[in-house]
Amino acid sequence: MRQIACSYAALRFLPYRETGEFANVGVVVWAPEAGYFGHRINTKLGKRIRGFYPDLELTLYRQALKGTGELLGAVQTQFAGPVSASEERHGTLVNRFHELVRTREGLMTFGPAGALLADSPEQALDTLYQRLVLRQFTKQPEYQEVVMKKRLADCLRTWKLMEFYQPEFQIGDERFHVTVSFAHLVEQRPTKILRPLDLDKKDSTSVFSHGDRLASALRRLKEFQMLPEQVVIPVRLPVEGDRLDAAQRVMRSLAEVGAQTMSIDDQEALHRAAVVA
Repeated sequence: MRQIACSYAALRFLPYRETGEFANVGVVVWAPEAGYFGHRINTKLGKRIRGFYPDLELTLYRQALKGTGELLGAVQTQFAGPVSASEERHGTLVNRFHELVRTREGLMTFGPAGALLADSPEQALDTLYQRLVLRQFTKQPEYQEVVMKKRLADCLRTWKLMEFYQPEFQIGDERFHVTVSFAHLVEQRPTKILRPLDLDKKDSTSVFSHGDRLASALRRLKEFQMLPEQVVIPVRLPVEGDRLDAAQRVMRSLAEVGAQTMSIDDQEALHRAAVVA
């Protein structure tokens, strides 16, 4: 199936231009070849908006949403009908679209216009809405560990230790191998590894499942005598309750394999563990 070129922009709510803080509340998509112009605005973000701007009257936010929705509905007919890039009308519509989503003063503005290929413009609108407005990527199991890895990299740079580590290093051989976030090598042999672990899961079963996978992988490396001498696991912990108890049990299992665990928020302990001799 041939994919369709789409232009898009995120609709932003920006009540205080002085701070530059905004919240994505909608998306607009235009696919000239398909004659499609669509938008989606989330009118149920009051709780999130209140969290961002506790002093803001939500009636102001809702009125701004209503006005922008009416505007986008009114201009939709201007983009109706398929148009190819070779047609003179195409250039006019491109200019009109970019003028529509141009960043301007006001409570509602647009982010930078972008372009993508999609199987359909409706799919593009849904994908962009899920990612930019509902932030579905944050619900992916591995997302927090990506954030932790970036945070750990920042710490290593601050401590002037990054030069001693190889990022995204594979440990093991063809029988069994694991990729770790950072590895310290001596004569191309890993002697210390750093591997963040997110145990702040939705329930204790998820905590056990996720943590036990790593513990099992480390045990397998140890069985094949491929586990480095030092294994450092910065952990993101739940706050309390059964989930915290499960996380602490997982940390004890990791310790039995020889791993050193600490909260990723314990910068002093993390610094000591990351230092190379």
